[in-house]
Amino acid sequence: MDNLITCLPLLFRKKKCKIKLSDMPLLVKLLIVKSMELRDLIMLSLCSKKFAKLVGSIPNFPNKMHLRLDPFPTISLFNGDWNDRSSIVQFQFLMGSGYRMKHSYSWRFNGIHFEIEQPTPYSQKGYPCITAKCGNKSDVAMASILTHLLSVFPNCIIEEIRLGKKKKGTKFNMEKVLSLVPEVNVLDVEMDTDPKIFEFVMNNVKVMRNFTKDYYQGPVVPEPFSTQLHCTDSILSRGCEWTLPDILLKLNCRHSVFEYHKFVTADLMAFLKKWMSSEGEEMKNIEYLMIAKGTKFDDMAEIEYLKKELGVVRCDQSRGDRDTSKYPDVDFTTGFDIERSDGLLGTIVFEYWNFTFCFYTWHNTGEFVINFYNLPD
Repeated sequence: MDNLITCLPLLFRKKKCKIKLSDMPLLVKLLIVKSMELRDLIMLSLCSKKFAKLVGSIPNFPNKMHLRLDPFPTISLFNGDWNDRSSIVQFQFLMGSGYRMKHSYSWRFNGIHFEIEQPTPYSQKGYPCITAKCGNKSDVAMASILTHLLSVFPNCIIEEIRLGKKKKGTKFNMEKVLSLVPEVNVLDVEMDTDPKIFEFVMNNVKVMRNFTKDYYQGPVVPEPFSTQLHCTDSILSRGCEWTLPDILLKLNCRHSVFEYHKFVTADLMAFLKKWMSSEGEEMKNIEYLMIAKGTKFDDMAEIEYLKKELGVVRCDQSRGDRDTSKYPDVDFTTGFDIERSDGLLGTIVFEYWNFTFCFYTWHNTGEFVINFYNLPD
């Protein structure tokens, strides 16, 4: 099989190779496909549209994808669990002309010239790698490969995107790749991400489950611009100057943390009133919300103001089925209870020393855990 993979560029050129998979009976093709590793099948799918269609028809093939857009852009395919290294195949896109690869050969795909390193069974990372040296066209190459993979594996979803700083001195256009992604389950924004790239993602890609921006280096953008967070599990955003107030009115995320924000008292009151009047699944997923390190909410901390606006009462920990042990560091005796139209209880707590607003609801769905999804190095 290794000899077969070695002659990949020649397989479907009738004048140069006597072996033509395109002329083989379907049964023979299926036997070959089932005996090959995923890495080799993916490379063969790049050589023939017919073979690509055959590969895509096989069940239990990759159902998830990770994209890494930083100095070392990659596309990783896997089936099921990311921690299972045996199910991962990764494309690496090398930029510039300073790299030398051993045992490489050249070929073309969609009009783009590639220099592909001879596929090694397993890289130092513990899973197969396909390394492409594309010079200054790495963005075009990555977009082309991503388009191909999504067409070959139509049921494959973009599980995670990691955004970072692009390599200095390169012309890698991240928007070219990101424009192919309508939605992603997990978005991880690293320090030094280009503000223009961040704004492009937040305005064009739906984030469906987890969002992490675990840094703050002053305003990323001068003015708020986005309400594009559809997360259901967790939001951690340190540096929220990009968020419009309406993001709170659309919130239905289990655990959310917003720091260094531009929200004012009116925005939080609008959120609480919307939560109290909502019904069914609207905003029902919320268990914990913290808004910190921004505007000082003077009026909201006054009991008379909250009674007038929301009809709050002092927190009664014996009321309802609530498990405050999930939050051992919170003093709920200083909080205020409110009730949703369907009877769900919520508690407002202010941390006066750091201008923090916290909101808890009492679902009792288990331990309080914020999950962070990160690609390994």
